[in-house]
Amino acid sequence: MSASGHPQKASAVNMQASTKHIMSTEKKSHAKPPTEGDRPLPSIAVIGDIVGSKQLPQAERSHVQRQLEELLNRINKRYAKAIGARFLVTLGDEFQGVLKQPDIIPDLIWDIETGLPKAEVRIGIGYGTLNPPLKRIALGMDGPAFHAARAAIEEARKHRTRGGFFLGFGQAEDMLLNSLAALLHRQRATLTENQLVALGLLRQGYSQSRIADKLGITKQAVNSRAKSIGWEAYLQGEEALRAILKRFDTSSAWLRRSR
Repeated sequence: MSASGHPQKASAVNMQASTKHIMSTEKKSHAKPPTEGDRPLPSIAVIGDIVGSKQLPQAERSHVQRQLEELLNRINKRYAKAIGARFLVTLGDEFQGVLKQPDIIPDLIWDIETGLPKAEVRIGIGYGTLNPPLKRIALGMDGPAFHAARAAIEEARKHRTRGGFFLGFGQAEDMLLNSLAALLHRQRATLTENQLVALGLLRQGYSQSRIADKLGITKQAVNSRAKSIGWEAYLQGEEALRAILKRFDTSSAWLRRSR
């Protein structure tokens, strides 16, 4: 007899508990292990924001918005292999996308700044994971990568930083990336329109002779512009930025997910 004086009741309770334990064990043993598609995916999220766009006259703001949409279409085509989820305009004058190959970021920043010449753009770049389900367009996606990019945008706003702000890559890496990005932006900001055109062609690998032919000026004039730009130091800075970012390439993880 049990302490309660009801042996049948105690036996029934024990049997019920035992049955629940067996059923729970069976459920766990039959539970499917998480598949590749269920796991968060390492990625680089990019969020951009046009500074002060709401203060622009309506006609000018509409023009900038059209320029932004055209720019994102070009970016999605040009860097299709490096993009995990295509760029699109989200809230107002914000835009976002996901990269799997981050070494294109120097080119991406260049395209954004030169593609929107009359606008100032904040760019937040975050490294982390994305939670499934993943999408082909960077809309309705969430995870630490986007949280880091959003925090980067806020830091850029707080410190009035242009040229890209990086978070989530590691304390030392963030410092290096942000220092290089700030120095490169500062150098671009000092250039005239003609110097920017020349630098753009040098970045594409044009020789000074070809640039002279393309711009209809002498080779000596091109050489003079190149020296005044400090183009070799600038390109070395971009290469340093790429070298750090290549360590965060997530292409292989995206490839496994697509199989």
